[in-house]
Amino acid sequence: GRASIFISDIFVRPDIDSDRIEVWVEVTNTTAEKKEISFLFDVYPRNFLGNPLTNLKIQGNPAGPGKNVYRFWIKMKNYRLWEPKSPYLYTLRCTLKAKDRVVDVMDKTFGMRKFHMNEKGESKGAFYLNNKRIFLRGANEMGHLQQCVMRGDYEQLIEDILIMKLANMNFLRITQRPVQQEIYEHLDALGIMNQTDFPLFGKLRRNLFEEALRQVGEMEKLVRNHPSTIMVSLINEPLGDREIYKQKLEHRHLLNDELEEFFRAACSIIRFYNPDRVIKLVEGTHCGYIQERYVPWGVPDFHCYVCWYGPDVWGSIDELHHGYIYSVKPGWMTTCGEYGTEGLDSWETMKKYYPKEWIPENPDEEWSPKKIPRSQTWKHHHSWFDTKTTLAEWVRESQAYQAWATRIMTDAFRRRADVISGFAVHLLIDAWPAGWLKTLVGVDRRPKPAYYEFADALTPLAVNIRTDRTRYFEGEKLNMEFWIFNDEPEAPGNLEIAWYVLRDGRVLFASKCPARIKPSGSEFQGYFRWRTPKVKARTKFEVYLALQDPEGKVLHDHSQTLEVFPRPNLSELSNVKA
Repeated sequence: GRASIFISDIFVRPDIDSDRIEVWVEVTNTTAEKKEISFLFDVYPRNFLGNPLTNLKIQGNPAGPGKNVYRFWIKMKNYRLWEPKSPYLYTLRCTLKAKDRVVDVMDKTFGMRKFHMNEKGESKGAFYLNNKRIFLRGANEMGHLQQCVMRGDYEQLIEDILIMKLANMNFLRITQRPVQQEIYEHLDALGIMNQTDFPLFGKLRRNLFEEALRQVGEMEKLVRNHPSTIMVSLINEPLGDREIYKQKLEHRHLLNDELEEFFRAACSIIRFYNPDRVIKLVEGTHCGYIQERYVPWGVPDFHCYVCWYGPDVWGSIDELHHGYIYSVKPGWMTTCGEYGTEGLDSWETMKKYYPKEWIPENPDEEWSPKKIPRSQTWKHHHSWFDTKTTLAEWVRESQAYQAWATRIMTDAFRRRADVISGFAVHLLIDAWPAGWLKTLVGVDRRPKPAYYEFADALTPLAVNIRTDRTRYFEGEKLNMEFWIFNDEPEAPGNLEIAWYVLRDGRVLFASKCPARIKPSGSEFQGYFRWRTPKVKARTKFEVYLALQDPEGKVLHDHSQTLEVFPRPNLSELSNVKA
């Protein structure tokens, strides 16, 4: 049992601009009488040593029957900010007294942080953490964290979040559902920002309009105290009127105008419970409809699988690689909430977890990925790599392609930091064996090669080589672009870029120049137009680009392998008869 009057909820709303917190205390009075109450507040550092604020006494108005919400401001002094690199947390302890007798006590963890999105002027859709520009770099999650909590395996939960941190991630899209409190608590403590999706996919049933709004409010109350939860979204990949009419579902599901009314009502409910919440209306508008129609306000988002399903409404991989970002919403930046390709699990993972009917006795036997139910590799590999024979060959080639595709798309997104404010690869860690082979890490936490490419591509301060060609004839000039990516709001000075060409371990060319680094953005450094030398046969060259400090210490590097061919004798070819 508990007292007849008790604390039913607490929301701690940080305000770093005014160095204070607003505390919302919900008190439930189960009697029919008004109760005289008072509060005692204490604020303690939770994961670091510091000075607490204690014994803050506040008299409350009498609590009537049912729920009562009290709001108080508490001044914070010399506090530490919550951010991914240093996720400092506090505990607020609220003691409820009735007639000077303690009747209930509740603790609530919070972090001093501010997350907001620019909605006016230039760069609308840009994100800010603690009033500093930030880019969201991360992945989607579809069950592996929930599995950890369901099993009570919190060591694995911690390891999974550290796998994200090791990949230079700062963001996790919790895809298409809210999750258990334990997951948010660990994301708070280890410093991974997250977006929680409302569980709507494609459409909303007419008879569930009011129920959806009720659940929107419950979702916000679930996540609003967690500093790691920086954003929520309302629907994944809406179908739109054309598809709903095509499927003859207009009598069952909301149409565009009605869905917009749901957005308005849902946003009002969310901001009623948390006035500071950043809301993404739509997660993924890759279906070919006008974004302004689906995103009447706020940041747009697209899902991009041009390296897997092939060219779609958003274009092709060659266009993305060239820097084209299709018009998503005039005057706004955008996010890419999903992108990726499949990479088969390793032989070790298959042998340990897969049913015997799916795999041969050894990896060198003839095999096809058609054996794996719902795998897409067989259907889509024809566009990207040659058909293989043995299981070992399939694993090697699919993983190599996944690594290449992950890198080329991630680099392309980072080069367009003027337009893309965040992205999330789909997915990071598998929740089940062969659960969703687009993951970069298997269910046994065995990383695929794409994981390492992704981690390197997310290096906050990095150099990058962009090229359209990797094969040349002797005597041709290279056509390479050198770039620097910087996700930090500060631009370090006195750095330089150095580049050189290797053949068989021997340096053929080297040079360097001062680096031009842009705060919170990408900066083109120039073209590399070195002329390839004469070769007697097909020869490999390596072009290296490095960012280094004045002492020559390399901070980050990137390389590109080239092949140079002897120039053919066209006069000899002209004598060949058909």
